[in-house]
Amino acid sequence: MRLLAPILALTVVVPVCASAQRLSLDFPAWRPHFVANSSVDHHVARANLQTKFPDYRLEGTVLGVVLLGGLGLWMGTEVCNNQPQPVGSGGGSSCSALPFALVGVAVGGGVGYVLGRITSKHPRSAA
Repeated sequence: MRLLAPILALTVVVPVCASAQRLSLDFPAWRPHFVANSSVDHHVARANLQTKFPDYRLEGTVLGVVLLGGLGLWMGTEVCNNQPQPVGSGGGSSCSALPFALVGVAVGGGVGYVLGRITSKHPRSAA
């Protein structure tokens, strides 16, 4: 009796659920409907959408990389210089400022790019 209920449920429920997975073969294809207006020149509108406005992306990226990369290099050097010197022979330091500089370069480049992207260049007026 315990085994009869699950078997009965599987024979009734599974065919009903499986029939929901069958798609009809004549699925209608959707196509967009365009209404052409002869008074509007579509080529001019398309050209206006592709116009790029100049901005300071390159300048911001370079400035951010140089400033924050230099700041990271200086911070890394100071951290390495403030570590205690090992006692004994072969007292070479394994500290490196390079990870600090690379983090500064990455963060500075990203922040400079974003700030340069949101700042647009204004056209120069002929005086």
